[in-house]
Amino acid sequence: MKKVLLISYYFPPRPGVASNRTGGLAKFLPQFGWEPLILTPKLRAGTWPSYARVIETEGSSSVDAFKQRAGIKDKNEQLQSNTMLFGFAKTIGKGLFREIVCYPDEHKSMIPSSMKIGEQVINDENIEAIISSASPVSTHIAASRLAARAGLPWIADFRDLWTQSHNYKYTAIRHCLESRLEKQTMRSAHALVTVSEPLAVKLRVLHQQPPVFSITNGFDPDEIRTADKASPKFTITYTGQIYAGKQDPSLLFAAIQNLTKTSALSGDNLAVDFYGPYSEVLSKTIRQFGLEDIVRQHGIVDRLTAIEKQRESSVLLLLNWNDPAEEGIYTGKIFEYLSARRPILAFGGKGGVVEELLDQTRTGVFIYDSETLSKLLLAWYGEFTRTGWVGYEPKNEMVQQYSQVTMAQKFAVLLNGVSNS
Repeated sequence: MKKVLLISYYFPPRPGVASNRTGGLAKFLPQFGWEPLILTPKLRAGTWPSYARVIETEGSSSVDAFKQRAGIKDKNEQLQSNTMLFGFAKTIGKGLFREIVCYPDEHKSMIPSSMKIGEQVINDENIEAIISSASPVSTHIAASRLAARAGLPWIADFRDLWTQSHNYKYTAIRHCLESRLEKQTMRSAHALVTVSEPLAVKLRVLHQQPPVFSITNGFDPDEIRTADKASPKFTITYTGQIYAGKQDPSLLFAAIQNLTKTSALSGDNLAVDFYGPYSEVLSKTIRQFGLEDIVRQHGIVDRLTAIEKQRESSVLLLLNWNDPAEEGIYTGKIFEYLSARRPILAFGGKGGVVEELLDQTRTGVFIYDSETLSKLLLAWYGEFTRTGWVGYEPKNEMVQQYSQVTMAQKFAVLLNGVSNS
């Protein structure tokens, strides 16, 4: 079996949906003739999954390193004014501080560590190709240098875009410098990969070479729901963080408020549950619509609990971002929802690739207006009161196109191509 070095900051059990992509590659690439060796920074807590060969590197963030050198002991990244260095940082502002210190990102200490350890792994393990997964983009820089030294083909995987990201937060000066760095770094890659075709189009505009491919994220088929355990109430569930100003559940809350006032829905037989970090903005919105007895925040739960709650639910809520630039973004949550096999209710902004996925797989509905949403809720609620479930009839062959097995197979095809070129 051929071996590939996968360089990534995010890998299970490190928190974040980004870990799901790299975890899926490590788990399923061996089915297609490639054994991944994972190069990633040391864990602070938890253990690596049994299916993965993990080689740990150093990789503290630049902010943490600065605080340590400056003698700052506070752990919440709020710099304390007890040093001359901090006084300077405070003067230029936190944003500019990060702009200077965290270039190209706050995990840049991964670069020398990954190169040192990576060279040894390449020599010892007969590595035949390299994949780097970003962000952070320091993984791409380390991979480009390792590939050049070892003469190996390299695939750069963009879970998030680099300087083309709609969330790019630095000044025009840094953007100019960093765009040049991105172009220089990617020239030596054999292929670029990103998570959707709209993002691939953006990459092709910036990078004339190498070729750019779209490979979506996926769900773990081993986590597909195998047994039914229904909630006693008609339950709409959201798992994950709510980003204030970018995601808004008001369309749903307004529909529920109107339908319960007219007794079309029974508030006693209805629950809307949010599992994730507590949001004061969400709490205020719940109070605004007078839904405190129906809509509840349950706080952060572990991933297994979140998956269990998804499976028990009548409907799963997906809040798309209210940003036109998000049309090419699949939220990682949608793939977990696919494995839960419950109907997905999505709204927010333009549907983009999310609406396309739901239509192709028949796993849910993307809503744009309150009237359509109200009719849908009534139909689902009526079915629930009759049967105890809301019907779910997906196109299974299309759903499988969004599995991590399919994702890994597509990466294997690329690996075979670049390693034989």
